[in-house]
Parts: sequence; structure tokens; C-alpha cells
Amino acid sequence: MFDFAVVGAGIGGSVVSSILNNLGYNVVLFERLDYLCGCAGTFKRKGYYFNAGAATFVGLDGNLPLAKLKHLLNLEFPVKKIDPSLKIYIKDKIINRYQDKDMAFEEIQKAFYDKNNKKFWNTIYTTSDLIWQMLYDFLPQASNLPSTKLILKAFKNIDKIVKIAPNFFKNAKTYALHTLNNLDKDYERFLSYHTLITAQGFLDEVNVGVASLGLTYPNLDNYYVLGGMDKACEVFVKNLKHVFRKTTVKKIKHYEDKFVLETTAGEFEAKNVILNKTIFDMFELFDDPYIKEFSFKSQKTFTKKWGTFTMYFMVDDIFDEGFEYHHFILLDEEIPFTKSKSIFLSISAKEDTLLSIENKRSITISTHSEIDSWFDVDKDEYKRRKKLVEEFILKKLYEYIPIFKNAKLYNVESGTPLTFRRYTSRYMGAVGGIPVINKYFFNYPRPITPKKGVYVVGDTVFPGQGWPGVSLGAINLAQLIDKNFKI
Repeated sequence: MFDFAVVGAGIGGSVVSSILNNLGYNVVLFERLDYLCGCAGTFKRKGYYFNAGAATFVGLDGNLPLAKLKHLLNLEFPVKKIDPSLKIYIKDKIINRYQDKDMAFEEIQKAFYDKNNKKFWNTIYTTSDLIWQMLYDFLPQASNLPSTKLILKAFKNIDKIVKIAPNFFKNAKTYALHTLNNLDKDYERFLSYHTLITAQGFLDEVNVGVASLGLTYPNLDNYYVLGGMDKACEVFVKNLKHVFRKTTVKKIKHYEDKFVLETTAGEFEAKNVILNKTIFDMFELFDDPYIKEFSFKSQKTFTKKWGTFTMYFMVDDIFDEGFEYHHFILLDEEIPFTKSKSIFLSISAKEDTLLSIENKRSITISTHSEIDSWFDVDKDEYKRRKKLVEEFILKKLYEYIPIFKNAKLYNVESGTPLTFRRYTSRYMGAVGGIPVINKYFFNYPRPITPKKGVYVVGDTVFPGQGWPGVSLGAINLAQLIDKNFKI
């Protein structure tokens, strides 16, 4: 019998499996697909490889979660450091998002001059830095209710809390309006789409604390993962003895002292179960009224969700060595059927022998998308909408990054929330988890479920997305499971 059965090898499932295995627990990991990392994975299509989404690999230095896990678990990742982490296009402006804060500020000041920019960005930088310095002291978190331990931890960090408390819970847009002299539409869009890609909420939906983490995300150490993003998850699970790929967990039954998992590879017994699924659809694996009630209540409570529209293609390699890996185009008009005004493009590295072959580079383009546009429409209308979005995105790509007009595209395909639901089994094809917006900030779900021995990991049970946020959520869960685990 296993100590833990982990269902799903996304970022959260891969990381928590590795931690528990390192702590001496007997762990089995199941993944339905033939690749790891879920929405951040790497898949093969018609002989070519593509990263599934716009995820970036962040934080191998300093006090960030991956840096701590790398040291604790003795991991080495096949990465190449990138700086700037992101190149942003907005009208006639191009802003390089450098890791160095002074260089990054110069770019912002040049694009959006404001005499109070220094004051605004100093607050953002200070808040973000202090959050990362003290965040681990507040783990583990099992509920949203204050406790004696939480209060004691707050006193331990009182000097830091005093510095960030005056602005932390303020609405981020309100703070920007009051601090800056001229928050025009372009500058607001620049700020808002940073918070959207990191917290799933616009500037007017998040507080200053959350906004600070999103706005400084490009200032962290960013990396390109050679061989595809899923290689990062492969590094985490390399020491696990029991990893079942292309294995679907069909049902989980609870008996007096164990769980029995019915899978396409047979039955497995475990003392505990960790689900790398959303809290909205976890009930599907159980015949348990309490878990069903928990999922349905979550569906009704956390109604705001984002999907994604993605495009994948190969392109002739006509790019020079200095061509950036990540490009972010911010538009004046909405992309049809998405409610989004941004295009995020990632290109494979020349030296990536898996993604860049035959003198071609692999391209992944993604944008946020409302979900309803892609469900409950007939097949012909669905295809029509996809075609319109593809044409719109390519038109804007050629306009903002003209070098693509000179390159031939191969095997252009696209995906919608419906596509993501089919391949990743995520509820309604939603990505990015529950938005870390003011509406949900004080009642964000935690990884403990109503069923003893059943836990959840991933972006619907910890307020953070991407590698830093989901890895931190896995650390939080591991500390709840094993009180002796410190990081």
C-alpha cells in the first residue's frame, strides 16, 4: 500500500510528489497524458513539439520556491537564463522587462513618463521584496481563519508588516491613480495585463500586495527550459519509483483504512490521496456526498474564470541570436470572442534540439479568453470563430513584429477552452486557477477537503499561479502533511 497516491502530474502534483518522496513516503503518481506538467507541458503534433501554454520558468535564485526546492532536493534543471524576460509592445512603444530593477524602471519611465513613477514603483518593489522575505514564515496555511500561531508569526515579522501594511490592501488601480500624475489608458493597460497574466485579475480587481507580485514577476530570474517546459516536471519526478503515464484514474473508493484507486493500469491502494485537479470537478472521482457538496459550493462561490485561446505553428528560422523568447503585444481593441486585448508569444531557442528542428522554430501564442464563447455552439460556428481569431492574431503579429511577415508558417493550429478541457480535463477548460482578486482574497480555498486523507494541490487551492505560486502551494501542502518539514 502506498502512503500517498497523487492524481495528476501538473506542476503541483509533480512538486508535491517529489517533496513527499524525499521525506521518505511511498508515493505513486498517475498522469493521464503521455507528458508531464499539464497546462504547462510540452506536446507533440505532426512531428513537431510545442509548449502547451505561455508558462515561464521563474525563480532558481534567492528566496523563491524553486530555489529552495532545488537546494533541498538536489535538482538540476536544463535551463538557459533569459534577460529581458519579456518584450512588450504597446502602440509605438517597446518596453524591455529587464531583471535589473533600475534598468526596468528606465524602460518604464521612457515609455510612460511620470514624475511620481519612482514613488509608485518603489512601493511596488518594496512590497514584493518583503512579501517574499516573510512568506514562508506564514506557512502552512490550512484555513482562512486567524489563529494564535498566525498572530505570533505576524509579530515575528512586525517590522516588515508595518512597512507594507499602509498600502497592501488598497485597490491597485485606486493606488495608481492617486500616486501617479497621469495614468493614461496605455499605462493602465501595461499594468493591468501584468496582473492578469499572473493573478488572473485586472488592476482594478486586485490589491496592491497582489499587484506588486505580478508587476515584479519579470524582475525575478527567468529561464528558458531546454527540451520543453515538461522537462522541469521530469526533473522533479526523476527519483520517484512509481510514475504511471497515460494512465487514467477512473474512480477512487474509500474503505475503513485505505483508498482504492481504479485506473486503466489496474487497482492501487493508498492511505492518502492528493488530487492535482481543480476543486470544481474533483467530485467526479468519488461517490462521496461531502466532496460533491464541496465541489458544487466552490463552483457557485468562485464563478470568475478565464480560459485561453492558443495557436501553435513552426516558422522558418530567420531570427538572429538576440531575438527574445517571450513577446507580449498589448492592443487597443479586443480579440474577437475572447474579451482580451493581449497576445503572448513564445519562441523556441535555436539550440533547443527538440523544439527547433529542420531550421524551424516552435511558436506558442496564447491569449486569455472568456469561456462561454466556445461552448454550446454548433461545429460550423465553432470553426468560424476559431478562424476569425487566428486571422486577427496573425494580422496583429505581422503589424507589431514585422519579421514574421518574412517567415513561412507551417502546421498552424489553434486551441480553445474546449480543447484544454479535452486534453487536460480541467473544469470548463479554465486555466490559471481561481483569480487572486479582491472578491476572493479572504476566502481563497485551501488544500484540505471535507474527506479525511484527501488533499488538493494546484492553482485552485493556493493564491498563486505559475511556477512560483503553484510550487509554493505544494510546499504549503507538504508542511500540512508533515509538521517536521521545513524549508
